[in-house]
Order: sequence, then C-alpha cells, then structure tokens
Amino acid sequence: MTYSVSWSRQALRDLQKLDKSTATRIIAAVETFAETGRGDVRRLSNVDGEYRLRVGNWRVRFILNHNVAPRCSDSSFTPQWSL
Repeated sequence: MTYSVSWSRQALRDLQKLDKSTATRIIAAVETFAETGRGDVRRLSNVDGEYRLRVGNWRVRFILNHNVAPRCSDSSFTPQWSL
C-alpha cells in the first residue's frame, strides 16, 4: 500500500534547520516508507494513532490517515534549501 505524504509547516521548518545530508536522508526514508511501507516504524504507545520512523539518530513522528480519498494529480515535495 502506498501513502501520500503531507508535511506540516513546522516539519518543513525543522528540515531546513538541519544540514542538507541529514534532511535528505530523512526525506528519503519518509518517501521509502510511503511507497513500500518499509522502515524502522513503531506505534507510539502513549499517543493514540501516532507512529515514529527512526532515521539514524533522528525520529520522525507521523499519523497514518487511511480515510483520505486519492488525489487526481500527484505532486511531489521538493525542498527549498536556504543555505
């Protein structure tokens, strides 16, 4: 099953604060999980419906929403680096 990724504004700001290689690894891991469902993912026990994806020393918290209808056109996220 493939998932669509929607980044929050805060997540995008946090990514821009990281060095480019770390941010690229995180984006690649999120995209890989969205496409294949593979990755070091665990359900968070103390928060309903939230998961975490481990990327090296970093953790990405996210929510899986199974009730979203498919979009007609797919647009991919391209980060704008301000380095």
